[in-house]
Amino acid sequence: LDEVYYRTFYNADRTIGLYPTGTYASGYGITAGARFSDHQLFGAGELVALQATTGEIDGESYHDSLRAQLDTGHRLGRVQLATEASFDRRPNDPFYGIGNADLTAPRSAPVDPRTDDLAISARYRYQESRVAAYADARLVDGVHARLAGALADHRFAPSSTGVAIDEVYAPAGLTGWTGFANAYGELELRLDTRRRASLWEPRDLHTEGSLAALSIGRVHELDGGAEFWRGSAELQHFIRFATGPRLLALRARGEAGSGSTSAVPFSELPMLGGGDCR
Repeated sequence: LDEVYYRTFYNADRTIGLYPTGTYASGYGITAGARFSDHQLFGAGELVALQATTGEIDGESYHDSLRAQLDTGHRLGRVQLATEASFDRRPNDPFYGIGNADLTAPRSAPVDPRTDDLAISARYRYQESRVAAYADARLVDGVHARLAGALADHRFAPSSTGVAIDEVYAPAGLTGWTGFANAYGELELRLDTRRRASLWEPRDLHTEGSLAALSIGRVHELDGGAEFWRGSAELQHFIRFATGPRLLALRARGEAGSGSTSAVPFSELPMLGGGDCR
């Protein structure tokens, strides 16, 4: 089956591919699409990639995504430059308030999440358009310094799936609810030994090695909002058991930001428990 797959979707050298993609997430459903990639654009490991996906839940398109990526591979030696552009539209992202209270049933009176830590399950539509550029310098083997910059536009609306966010949370208490645009700059230091265990596995799939990373960044609101800092620390380790690949991925991450909940947009606040809890 592996050989049939590669003969169908890749060239003979397996450097150029046009292939289908698909994911399933519990509670969200299935996404499907296609991706084109060329890992030897000019013969020095340069990458160009284009991807489009869409998904549907309860008869409604719920996750539309477009992505374009370009990097210089090892053309510039120890320095790699990259740029990417993306568009994401999701109509039912979850929000559970801000704070540490236990999950409760919806209240008739709107809750101000800036002052009340009640946790009520709600949904909202989210749309993001983003362009970014990166410069990655390999200081010594496995040690990298990475500088990144991005411009992004964020838009929100009530969801038609589940409890709409503005039914239980006062829109005035959702900082950034009317939409905002921002610029972001970040410096990251990382020790990165992650790699694919086989040349026949996808280039961006890590199946062995570890990552330790520290980052600090500054957010500048382009529409006059507050500026704030954000930082993160992350550890990853991959244990590969067999081909497939079959592996165990271990990850620990911490995130923090400056500024109050009245200044930082609600979608930009640090999250606990992954993408499904705040």
